[in-house]
Amino acid sequence: MSRSAVPAPARPSSLVFLLASSRDVIEEVATALAIADTPVEIHVLHDGGRLNAHLAKVTPDIVVVDRASFAMNGVESLLTTGPLAGTPTLVLDDMLDTAMQQAALTAGARAYLPRSTQRGAAVRDAIDAASRRPALDRKLEETQRHFHSILEASSDGIMVLVDGRFQYVNGAFESALGYETSALTGKSFSSLVAEQGREAARDALGRIAMSAGARDVFETVLVASDGRQVRFEIACRTSTLDGARAVVGVARDVTAVRELQTEIERSRLRAAHTERLRALGELAAGVAHDFNNALEAILGRITMARTHLERGESAEADIAVIETAAQDAVETVKRIREFTRASADTSWTDCDLGALARTAYELLRSRAHGQVKLELEIEPTLPVRGNAAELREVMMNLVSNAFDAVGDRGRIRIHICQERGAATVIVEDDGPGIPPELQKRIFEPFFSTKGEHGTGLGLSVSQGILRRHDAQLECDSSAGNGTRFRMVFAPPPQLAPAPPIEATHLHVLVVDDDPNVADLLRDVLGDQGHDVGLASSIDDAITWLKANRCDVMVTDLDLRGTSGWKLARRVRETHPTIVIGLITGWPLGAPDGELRARGVDFVLTKPFTADALLAAISRCRA
Repeated sequence: MSRSAVPAPARPSSLVFLLASSRDVIEEVATALAIADTPVEIHVLHDGGRLNAHLAKVTPDIVVVDRASFAMNGVESLLTTGPLAGTPTLVLDDMLDTAMQQAALTAGARAYLPRSTQRGAAVRDAIDAASRRPALDRKLEETQRHFHSILEASSDGIMVLVDGRFQYVNGAFESALGYETSALTGKSFSSLVAEQGREAARDALGRIAMSAGARDVFETVLVASDGRQVRFEIACRTSTLDGARAVVGVARDVTAVRELQTEIERSRLRAAHTERLRALGELAAGVAHDFNNALEAILGRITMARTHLERGESAEADIAVIETAAQDAVETVKRIREFTRASADTSWTDCDLGALARTAYELLRSRAHGQVKLELEIEPTLPVRGNAAELREVMMNLVSNAFDAVGDRGRIRIHICQERGAATVIVEDDGPGIPPELQKRIFEPFFSTKGEHGTGLGLSVSQGILRRHDAQLECDSSAGNGTRFRMVFAPPPQLAPAPPIEATHLHVLVVDDDPNVADLLRDVLGDQGHDVGLASSIDDAITWLKANRCDVMVTDLDLRGTSGWKLARRVRETHPTIVIGLITGWPLGAPDGELRARGVDFVLTKPFTADALLAAISRCRA
């Protein structure tokens, strides 16, 4: 049995596009390729329109272009940005033109061949070289086109960075930022980042570049060509490009999503605020109910007392009922006050601010994790008189607010020092700061920037505690520059107590910004034969004292924009013999010696009776 010979597989022919309109050039190339070792399939194309139609169907292995059939700038366009970019191309010319040769080779031509007896052989050699791996080249080109199509079809932005500069961006990324095709290539990524987020974006890219290919995600705001700010969520990982370390990222435009989330958060805060107001309304309704009961009894009995008096009858029973109803109202106020008091213990002692700060530091330093740094700096200070538990609570509240401000990274510093003779506590952070429009409201009750996590009572309660301790709470902040709170305690007073009052007919100044209280005190003291003047502020009081004699001054602790402590100190410096009484709605807890040392002779806690006021003044006359 004879064995049939197995024929060798046919070698695939090379596809050649010949762009020429000259018959001589067409015959020259055809003759040269007819005797080539490599099977060749030639497509003769007379103009660029036919070239585009052919390229839509097949991909040539090599293209031969007759320059005489095309202007040189047309050939350059075909090779650089036209359909032949990247395709092996030979340029034929009638003569050797050095300038034309340089231009063709610069544009990407494989060879520039002037007319000569060796040109046919040169064309055959070029075709043989191009046909050695045609299938592999076609496959690679198809793969490249496939992946390029995927990148351009993505609705998310895709970018490649080398040394922080764009080496590639897809159309979706350019479109989101309003840039023309390839306008971002070579541009610095950080130059597009909004100024407030530039440092964070650099840190994120630096962290990703140092990683071992791990995926990382960060958010940043980029500035579009028209000035719009677009927020992107960017997922990145490291790669290599031409041997260089690169960062490949997918950028998703989340501007609308974040705006929606922000609006949802605002709605939630509005709902939480409404709920707080509702709860406050329920509390107020309960208090109003109790007060209405007391007021109804008081007003009704006053009417009956007048009727009895007009008839010449005794009104003692009516007065007793009025007194009982008023005492019920006092108890209602006391229950509210007890509910909002910071500490059941109101006693005053010598307080070491450094020791209080150390305790607050130890209790809160566990929150200083990750990139948050809590620092404590203590300088010697004079002791301050007050309630240690309340003062420590204020410190802890300020430090806790600082932790909330800095978030996951930042610096918080507690500094105890003596400034201008006054013991001072400074709590500062390098967080985002407080805008001016919010600084006006931070001490308002129920105002909070923490959403459902805040009650809005911390700073208002802290300010109230410090006011009772003859101290001030100051805030220094601006957007982007952190926040500094300062607790400033009044220097220890060096004032001698006023001598006892000898006169029975007294000249009294009442200082209160509530006209109802001021009028009541004037009437009570006037009924006892005393001359009474009224003032509603420190300036009014100082002016009145300059023009009138004064034996006793009675002032409210909470004056608009200041405190009765401050007024007492100023008056005592210029009128050392005046007896000064302080009226407050909070039990101070300060002993009599402490009050006298601060220039105050007696304290009355609201609500008080007329007898209590007269008794306090009488004790000062003894």
